[in-house]
Amino acid sequence: MIKVLFIRHDWSSCNNFGGDARSLLDLIKSVEGEVEPYVLFSEPSTTYDVFIKRGIKCYLHSFTGVVKSAHGWIHLLLHPWRAYWCKWLRFDLPCVWFVKRIIKEEGIDLIHTNTYDSTLGWTLQHLLGVKHVWHIREYADSAHYGEITGGRKRLVRKMDSADARIVSSNPCRLFWNLKKENTWAIWNAIRSVDDCCYERNKQPYILFCSNWLTEGKGALKAVRSFGMSGLVKMGFRLRFVGNRLDSMYQAIVSLAKEYDCADSIDFLPYQENVESQFRNATAFLQPSVNEGMGRTLAEAMFYGCPVVAHASGGTLDLVEHGKTGWLFNTEEECAELLRKVCTSNQESLILKAQEFAKSNLSIESYGPKVLSVYHAVLD
Repeated sequence: MIKVLFIRHDWSSCNNFGGDARSLLDLIKSVEGEVEPYVLFSEPSTTYDVFIKRGIKCYLHSFTGVVKSAHGWIHLLLHPWRAYWCKWLRFDLPCVWFVKRIIKEEGIDLIHTNTYDSTLGWTLQHLLGVKHVWHIREYADSAHYGEITGGRKRLVRKMDSADARIVSSNPCRLFWNLKKENTWAIWNAIRSVDDCCYERNKQPYILFCSNWLTEGKGALKAVRSFGMSGLVKMGFRLRFVGNRLDSMYQAIVSLAKEYDCADSIDFLPYQENVESQFRNATAFLQPSVNEGMGRTLAEAMFYGCPVVAHASGGTLDLVEHGKTGWLFNTEEECAELLRKVCTSNQESLILKAQEFAKSNLSIESYGPKVLSVYHAVLD
């Protein structure tokens, strides 16, 4: 039995169970019986509560992230402890000794950092000599997550010094420019093979599903593409599912009015269980440019919903144009593909996508791949 301490950088303000948290839970499930999991959280959160309820042993101790604070110089002068090195001394250094006790008491074999947004695992590796696997699931740019403290090159050097790196897709490795040596591209586990389903009687709506509806995720691009598609006249709707800020809601509504589709757009709150949304949708639209892999895209495959996605990022690892989904580069291409999917039989494509998902994105196929990395590091 391998004892692994997973590191999660969370915020107490995070009040939902997002895709990255689900991916970690799926990882733990996939290695059940082979790995004894422990999870270190930086703050109490909804994710922390979920893991506790699942019977996973969790610890709480503050440590820093790598995304720069939005506060300016005046704020730092008034609150100097918010500066990076002051925060590191105040939180990360005490956390090292906290984790040292955990390692000794529990007999931890290795550290698994579950996000790019923390260098605590790197610090533990170099100060305590513990084996370290760094799991990078996402892209990082100012449009999505903010600027990186100390710069991206410095962070990449730290990533490259880990004993092993797991990336969620080959494009994700290229985005970070990580060394090929000791870097494994392993797609996230999304669902069990038993979760596959296919509802042939689709409802007339296009689904856009994301933890947060933002411009970075392509919410406005979705509105323009839907408006240009002409599907409104055929009775189709665009359905947004996810958290949203009032400013983004107003921007979507305003843009929809320009494209004469405001009355054909629905907003649903964030949902933990989205199976019915995918199963009944005529198509799933993913216009985001920078996806490390795209969890919702993979869920669409499992639930028998044809995918229309931007030809970039980790999406290119999963979607083969015309075989497991449809790829576009421009909004005009997206509008054309939406019309095609909504007016033609997609059964062959759906079934091929499901076979791909079961073989490559299932919990059953995920565990052995992760275990091979652990054994390579420990051996």
